[in-house]
Amino acid sequence: AAVPMVWRSPSMRRLCAASTAFEGSMYVFIFHWTPVLKALHGGGDGGAAGEPPLGTIFATFMVCCMIGTSAFSLALSAGISPDRTLAYTLAASALSFAAVAHTTDMHTSYAAMCAFEVCVGAYFPAMSTVKGLVIPEGQRAAVYSVFRLPLNAVVLAAMLINADFRGSFKVCGTMLAAAAVLRFPDAHPNATGADDGKEAATDADEMDGEKVELMACGDGDHDEGAEDEKWHLTHSAPRRNSLMHSLPRKNSKTPTTVECKI
Repeated sequence: AAVPMVWRSPSMRRLCAASTAFEGSMYVFIFHWTPVLKALHGGGDGGAAGEPPLGTIFATFMVCCMIGTSAFSLALSAGISPDRTLAYTLAASALSFAAVAHTTDMHTSYAAMCAFEVCVGAYFPAMSTVKGLVIPEGQRAAVYSVFRLPLNAVVLAAMLINADFRGSFKVCGTMLAAAAVLRFPDAHPNATGADDGKEAATDADEMDGEKVELMACGDGDHDEGAEDEKWHLTHSAPRRNSLMHSLPRKNSKTPTTVECKI
């Protein structure tokens, strides 16, 4: 049931593409960062004097990852949506991979790698937040398993092809750039007309239900065609479907509430 759900949902498909591109590129980065720095440093012969300080470099990567996590928190506090942060993170990661693929200077390559680690720190909280907003709670385990299918295929292909680091980084940079473009409808919903609320309502039966409150405020007599009767519809998910109709009693300010489970 998870595969059809992902296929029918444009938001889930875009999220799957972003997850595959970034996490697949991250695994390729893990495979290649040490050989890349050794080759650019000129220490590929294995001599101790010619090798870069890999321990210190790895420590700086972890610090950059923490900086990225803090940057996500600051962006959230500044009112930047997680969708937009995710799109910016994918775009910055694409630039980082492009820099590593096209440079022959170790310091430039190292700076680009540190920038990518900052993106890693920002990616995981942003992706987790967006997943929580898009994927129904009752279906998350199944949907996450579907997301891992293309990710595993990308990683397996990278290991089997065993291309040089420049080719691998170019391919990953292209995937990240494409994923950033695909995130545009979610990062800028006003510009594209994307509406995840309608999409969520369409899949209500598969999302463990949603709570819909229908409140009617009348003039007390409830005459047909009363001009002052107003209806308000509110939507919140995920909850069991329920229809609540509140009407004021005649000559009373206290509303009568009737709840129907659907």
